[in-house]
Amino acid sequence: MNKSNKIDNLVKNGILKSFSIENLDINGNIGVSDYRNTERLTLIFPNDEKLILDTFCSGCSENTAIIIS
Repeated sequence: MNKSNKIDNLVKNGILKSFSIENLDINGNIGVSDYRNTERLTLIFPNDEKLILDTFCSGCSENTAIIIS
């Protein structure tokens, strides 16, 4: 199953207006990082409010952190 299928259903049902999933480089710019896997999920609600979820792997210990803004 594609990881966005459940989010696609939230858009179809009108719970979300739209969403995007982006890979980020080490500087937080859209792109691929050489050092850690970083992704940003942006959820846009029908009232145009945004919820941004950033995740990244800390490196060799493979701990994952999430930042909500």
